[in-house]
Amino acid sequence: MPTYGLFSVLECPPGRPASDIYPELLDLFAYGETLGFTNTWVAEHHFSDYGTLGGPAVFLAALAARTTTMRLGSAVAVLPFHDPVRLAEDYAALDVISGGRLEFGVGRGYQPKEFAGFGIDMGDARDRFWEQLDVITTAWKGEPFSHEGRFFRYPEIQVTPTPIQDPVPIHLASVSPETFDLALEHGYEVMGSLLTNSAKALAPRLAEFRSRLPEGTEATLPILTPVYVAESMDAAVAQIEQEALWYFDTVGKLLPKKDDDIDPSYAYFRKVAERTGNVDYAKALLSWPIGDVERVAEMFVDLARTSTSTHFICFFTLGGMEKGKAKASMERFVEGVIPLVERELG
Repeated sequence: MPTYGLFSVLECPPGRPASDIYPELLDLFAYGETLGFTNTWVAEHHFSDYGTLGGPAVFLAALAARTTTMRLGSAVAVLPFHDPVRLAEDYAALDVISGGRLEFGVGRGYQPKEFAGFGIDMGDARDRFWEQLDVITTAWKGEPFSHEGRFFRYPEIQVTPTPIQDPVPIHLASVSPETFDLALEHGYEVMGSLLTNSAKALAPRLAEFRSRLPEGTEATLPILTPVYVAESMDAAVAQIEQEALWYFDTVGKLLPKKDDDIDPSYAYFRKVAERTGNVDYAKALLSWPIGDVERVAEMFVDLARTSTSTHFICFFTLGGMEKGKAKASMERFVEGVIPLVERELG
């Protein structure tokens, strides 16, 4: 049966400062563990209210102290913005602090504003990413090593502590289709998102990815999706309209634009930006598991069958939604949606 996680980019819309958002989310996610959610995932972003958490490991360490079984994931750590040895140290420490609960989601980033802020060429992002991931996984072996690469050089060093888990689960954010091939080539699992892909496009790619894995390989193939459960579809649309409109407007300004001079490998993100900039609000909500219990359950059943994913990352706090509204939606999901999904999937 599928498992379910929670997610946030830690948005801070007008009137909702980080001093309110962060404690609310720590409370909400800790409560989520008592409801049976197995994971919490948080995103890394910089220089905008869309995403205010520059270091997911810091927030997840705080959550580790308030939970006992919940797995703690980055979705994702943006490798090109960091020294990989420092990342290896920080996330290894998180795995130790949490007793071996780290899920390491990684990506190369996609927002031109973030790359400009760090003075990094987006055209180098993919090469930096693979070099950095190699350094991190090597460092986690706990043996002395040296590295001479295009972007990073280290004399012989030994990173401590090492993670409790061996290996740490690593998930590659897979927005563009070519990432699936690269993940298979390098032996990593992928994670997808309905924020950047339609279910119709994403599900068969994940199913194909699973079919190409070596025999006996276990993979959860997580899918991130906004979720909101209300008494009816009309009620759901009305209740999240303000947050959803703010989300679309904010993220649309951060994606690569048609006239931006960026590397061709980001062409897919331009298409996402065009869709976001011309979004049909009602149509977008219909493409996500939003509505009454029956509609949301039906969408999860279909997604589980067509994608073969066994873990769904639920974005209950889209647009910086306040805790009470998100909490009620989470409770309806656990009490109403999950039993219907399990009954249907047998």
